[in-house]
Amino acid sequence: MKVADIRGLSLNRATQDAADAFDQILDDLYHYRLKVPDAVDGLISSHPGFLLAHVLKGYMVMTEAMKSKIALASEHLDKATALSKDASRREKLHIEALRCWIKGDLGKRFDAWESILSEWPHDLLAYRQLTGNLFWAGDKRRQLNAAAQLVGHWKEGTPGYGLFIGPLAFAMEEMGQYETAEKYARTALEINSSDLWSLHALAHVLEMQGRVREGDDTLTAASGVLNNYNLFRGHLWWHLGLFRFAQGKFQEVLDLIDNEIYPSSSSFYLDVQNGASMLARLEFQGVDVGDRWRRLAEASLHSATEHTIWFTGPHHAMNLAHTGKTNELTKMIQELRFDAKNGSHQAWLAAEISIAVQDYHRGDYQIVLTRMMPMRYEQASLGASHAQQDVFYQYLVMAALNVGKLELVRTLLKERISVRVRNESEWQNYRMLAERIDNIYNASDVAMSLRHGL
Repeated sequence: MKVADIRGLSLNRATQDAADAFDQILDDLYHYRLKVPDAVDGLISSHPGFLLAHVLKGYMVMTEAMKSKIALASEHLDKATALSKDASRREKLHIEALRCWIKGDLGKRFDAWESILSEWPHDLLAYRQLTGNLFWAGDKRRQLNAAAQLVGHWKEGTPGYGLFIGPLAFAMEEMGQYETAEKYARTALEINSSDLWSLHALAHVLEMQGRVREGDDTLTAASGVLNNYNLFRGHLWWHLGLFRFAQGKFQEVLDLIDNEIYPSSSSFYLDVQNGASMLARLEFQGVDVGDRWRRLAEASLHSATEHTIWFTGPHHAMNLAHTGKTNELTKMIQELRFDAKNGSHQAWLAAEISIAVQDYHRGDYQIVLTRMMPMRYEQASLGASHAQQDVFYQYLVMAALNVGKLELVRTLLKERISVRVRNESEWQNYRMLAERIDNIYNASDVAMSLRHGL
């Protein structure tokens, strides 16, 4: 008897118990619940012949984005491959996607997941991997296309409908479709109020539209349960920090860093990004952050050359530059350049921005401008969201301010917020803000502008 998951997709070499466990793991994975790795290990232990369990484990290991973990992912690839003699085409494509990811053939892994979804649009495992990895690849258009092409196959009664529309909402937000993104995010939260990714999508909409108080209230209301989830929770705390930051509540932001965003040294790539970018923003406001950079640098000292999500690199550069770890920063940049020579444009961007960060903290502000101005429209392809990318723009603005180029400062400040403008009312608001920016003449006004979007 053939066994299928809850959406009717066949699962070779699986019992019904294994299929039920697999469905639950996918649900837990999408909701960032704790102990998913233990559940996957348990599933493999009890059903060692379940091919997709090994693929899922390989995906999870690769998602940690650490070079030292690739060998472990390869072990699970080998196990899945050994079980693939009677595998379905869908399962073989999953194996191919994992193989290409491990080999570094990143374009082909996307092709494999897209092939799966074109034939099996209810494959939530492929959907999660495709949309999530396109986000870090910096391809926002393809990320939205990957979700939008499946809309006709998903109905409200389809099991996991909320899991489908959450990533769709986020992809829409990143492409500036704020109204529809908010609608889908709120619908997903109505289906499951603990859907962290949909809450995250909603937070991005509120951030991009400058709805600061609403964003603060929304995340504050959820704050009582955030720590019931895995490490992704730190990024939701970071978003709450952004809303407090926009209100000038800097001590509250520092408290959030110490207690929630980066309470202890962590090499998890999101933790590194969250902590470094928030400290940098605070320093640009003239806030004394104490010795908090040291805590971040502890992680960078042993993981700066390890991460395979290139967007993390410039954040390591911030940590190492602030703590005088020149040799370690140079080694990281050399590693990025090596990866760039092997064909990674993202690694090249990460190296260039990391060098600019190093130059900034040496006081070589004109060199920062010379390096970063020509590539400021390229840096989006380094991956991550508009909100996360903003810290690089802030470095550029502050470099221009430090060399006294106020006209350039004003231009960059207007460029920075223009990406958020999508409709007539926002254009009217932008016009008023642009007029205010044209009357900026001092560092205090610049800092105020950097706190606020639309």
